[in-house]
Amino acid sequence: MAAIDTVIRVSERTPKLGLAQWALRVPLAAILINQGISKVYGGMLANAEAYGFPVWQYVLATFTDFAAPAALILGGLSWHWTGDVLTRLGGLGIFASTVAVITVIYAGGGWQGWQFQGLIAAGGLFFLLRGNDAPNRI
Repeated sequence: MAAIDTVIRVSERTPKLGLAQWALRVPLAAILINQGISKVYGGMLANAEAYGFPVWQYVLATFTDFAAPAALILGGLSWHWTGDVLTRLGGLGIFASTVAVITVIYAGGGWQGWQFQGLIAAGGLFFLLRGNDAPNRI
């Protein structure tokens, strides 16, 4: 419960966004959906083999690229506590998948060029910690 209490304390201290949150939600969702489409294009099995990943990891990454943006957008449309949970799950998915990409692509041969993915990860982390401003948090 200490982790949940910490997330709630951090969430309460972050600024309220109102409609401005959509300026971050929509581009994050669009970028992740585009990444998911690029993973499907050409065949998932062939792409997984080309990158040297097990198929289950590639399928999980592709699923996350579609599920996380859906959760982020649907979470923003609801001010019930379920919207808060969806927003945080979407943020978690975006953060985790993008950190995995940064680790796999850039950790082996230098860190030049990771800024775009770093910004996406920061957006996901923001929604993971901030949530939805739901009045009835868990």
